Amino acid sequence: MLKGDNLIDVFRKTAEDLSKDLMRVESVVGIIFHGGLTRGYADRFSDIDIDVIIEKEDNDVRESIYGIASQHSRRTGLDIDLSVLSLRHFLEKEFDDSAKWDYSRAIVRYDPKGIIQKILTEKIAIRREELVKRIVENSLYLQWYCCPVNEEELSISEAWISRGDPVSAHYALNHSIELMLNLLYALNRRHTPPAKWRVFYSYKLPWKPKMYEKLLKDALRVEDFSYEDLKRRLSALRKLADDIMHKAEVETGIRVEDFLKYYVTNILKIRNIPF
Repeated sequence: MLKGDNLIDVFRKTAEDLSKDLMRVESVVGIIFHGGLTRGYADRFSDIDIDVIIEKEDNDVRESIYGIASQHSRRTGLDIDLSVLSLRHFLEKEFDDSAKWDYSRAIVRYDPKGIIQKILTEKIAIRREELVKRIVENSLYLQWYCCPVNEEELSISEAWISRGDPVSAHYALNHSIELMLNLLYALNRRHTPPAKWRVFYSYKLPWKPKMYEKLLKDALRVEDFSYEDLKRRLSALRKLADDIMHKAEVETGIRVEDFLKYYVTNILKIRNIPF
């Protein structure tokens, strides 16, 4: 639960009032609410995220829409992050995984022709091939950075200790945590949020490793830059990784030992390497 005053009602009223004015603009064919508006929480650090889709590119219409939004922003004192896109631009726009996460919670506020929701649904769909790719890639990098399948191998984090740079060792371990979080969202068949929301929303995922919150805190905590502290952090992360790798095998139907082969032959498309 987030602390502080939740201003969502004020933000939503402003968004609704603005939308009513925007609907009167003849060229507007779609209005999308996203960000905090649709996640149910807004505070003094938040802004109002709205996309306005217009029928075709028109600078005069664009300036008119920005002018309307500016009036509402000045009147309420709230920041309005408004994007104006032509229908063609919206159709062709590429969404990265963080954008897909955001728009998976979006509300199509105005869609008189019924096309905006169809386009959005297609853009945020999670396809099986994409999901397996995310799981395999993040699993492999997690193995390399912190959690080798063969326990006799040194991870990248441990290699930096041998090189005499404990700061780089701990930094590599921090990257391992990012890989673990990316993998956790993929295993739950979810898009990955932007970094600022990644840990917070991971607590809400349906599937998590045993003792997830405690072990995550242990892995994140840095007491000093010693090898002993690195081993403590590694121990916590490897306990998480044990459950995660088992889940990765279940979700993909591929053994962890065969992830590299799958990565080379099915993702890199290199067929002539013997395994």
